[in-house]
Amino acid sequence: MYPSPYMGPRELILAAPLQAVANDGAAFTLTITANEKGLADLSRLRIAASSDAALLNGAMDFTPLLFVQAVTLNGSTLFSRGRGGTGIPGDAHSALAPAPFAGLPVVPLQSGDTLTITCIYGYAGGVGHATAMVPFFPSRFAGQADIAIPSANEVWQSAPAGGIIDNTATAVTVVVDTPGIIDLRRAVVSLNLPPTANVAPYDATHAVNLGGIVQAIVRNDYNMVVGQGAGLEAPSAILSGLRQRNWVDLGRHRVTPGDPVVFTLRIQTGVNGQVGVAFPLYPTEGGGRGGVSIARAC
Repeated sequence: MYPSPYMGPRELILAAPLQAVANDGAAFTLTITANEKGLADLSRLRIAASSDAALLNGAMDFTPLLFVQAVTLNGSTLFSRGRGGTGIPGDAHSALAPAPFAGLPVVPLQSGDTLTITCIYGYAGGVGHATAMVPFFPSRFAGQADIAIPSANEVWQSAPAGGIIDNTATAVTVVVDTPGIIDLRRAVVSLNLPPTANVAPYDATHAVNLGGIVQAIVRNDYNMVVGQGAGLEAPSAILSGLRQRNWVDLGRHRVTPGDPVVFTLRIQTGVNGQVGVAFPLYPTEGGGRGGVSIARAC
């Protein structure tokens, strides 16, 4: 019924708090803690790590430099490196990967259950940070139908192009101008740094893998970035336009003109940048919401 590999008509982003990267070869952990009962798809576990500061032509995307030693659920190992190895390359869990590589299961979670990702950054030098997320389908969403797409050509809604201040959460607001249904399973987030910045060219133009999503809210309904702990942040590249499909399905929502859709984003690179958000909208005839939306029903 739902486009593979999604679990339902709408998922949430279960995120870890932002964590410092140990730059001395020591292991560090990213911990995702469920805030309610539901299902988590571990095959779509995504991690991201990046430098805290611009380096002269140095790599800022640390994700390929990580090695994942183990993934554990409530202390029980699900995924490990085997004997004598350094770990699984971080690229296997990068949000820029074309598809899932690890065949991990969909697991039921209770509030308070913890998913721990143990990683190593194998270089001495370079100060960074990291985070992780898994798509989450709350039990309270079970039984709800998807919103059908009307027979109408899609139009795209976007936020005004704007800047993002280094290490400062920035709210990017799309104000809907047409009644209809927005499809956030195809939302696109873009982050970039100035091409004249003191960073490698790839990292400047593809900085979406260096940032994080702190909040995603349609109207004032609820934040779609969930979990427990301070400083929750999901890798912003899970909604990158560089992929064929987003890593999480944030669902379809009925909207009317003036409804705000807010993505709060953060980047920590030592350099200010630019940010953009857009998604498709299918206009509906008559201008009304035509009933209770999934978002409001929850």
